[in-house]
Amino acid sequence: MKIDQLIYFAETAKQLHIGRAASILGITSSAVSHSIRSLENELGLELFYKVGRKIELTVEGERLLKKSESLISAFQNLKYDLLKENDDYHYFKIGVSHTLSHLLAGPVWAQLSAEYRKSRADVLSLRSAEVMGQVMSKQIDIGLLFSPQEQPDLEIEHLYWGQLRIVVGQHHPVLQLPKKDRYSNLGQYPAVLPKAFQGIDICHMNPMFSKHHIEVSPKTLIDNYEVAFSIIKNSNAWAFVPDVFIGDPFHNEIQFVDGEGDWDAPYSISIIWRKKTFYPKFYQDFKNAIQTLLSQR
Repeated sequence: MKIDQLIYFAETAKQLHIGRAASILGITSSAVSHSIRSLENELGLELFYKVGRKIELTVEGERLLKKSESLISAFQNLKYDLLKENDDYHYFKIGVSHTLSHLLAGPVWAQLSAEYRKSRADVLSLRSAEVMGQVMSKQIDIGLLFSPQEQPDLEIEHLYWGQLRIVVGQHHPVLQLPKKDRYSNLGQYPAVLPKAFQGIDICHMNPMFSKHHIEVSPKTLIDNYEVAFSIIKNSNAWAFVPDVFIGDPFHNEIQFVDGEGDWDAPYSISIIWRKKTFYPKFYQDFKNAIQTLLSQR
């Protein structure tokens, strides 16, 4: 029996859904299924049974869940207990939404690593939903992501508020139209939209589309804004992205589509961590460095 098997089993038992558990854990559904089957074979027990298309815990599964939670907690806190004996060394795991990795997390860790010279960090580029899930499941310590939903076990601090905006390549035909006609003409071009994931407030549809009579023809759903930027630079598609990226040297071929009327599609860049389980000094230094970079944009 491996600790990963218990972690995968426990998350599946909480969700009663292999796909949701896999999303939270940041792995594939097949990996979760294989791990649970291996655990059942090793124990000689059935841990789940099917009810139609759903799964439920068996009696043995319920017993294992109660026992495994304390084991998982003890294993994951072992690192912190050991590190407390050496104040000069820490091992941080930081999860960051795609695109924010190079924009914020990379430069900030480069700056902080000089001060925390005896420490090391894993800086992982993930979907925002995966950042949420892995902080909740204690696989990473701190998350930096877009628009997280409130969770009872998490602390959330919003560092930046911006607007989701429509962007196109710098030679897009819609930019040649008067502002009053730009939104209404977007419908003839394919849209590149962020895919909605559990735990994240940014949705692939937005009230601004209907308010401004924007006909949406989704051609591509993405979980990484870099994919959106590469598509619109090379086509007449338009994308719906956070405004924080515009003006970045990596995206100098992209322009906002400015139309007429009020526009209000807010998003946040936020830090999350598990309650009572983070390093106060490092958290403050990390947060302050992120805010400094954001204030310069």
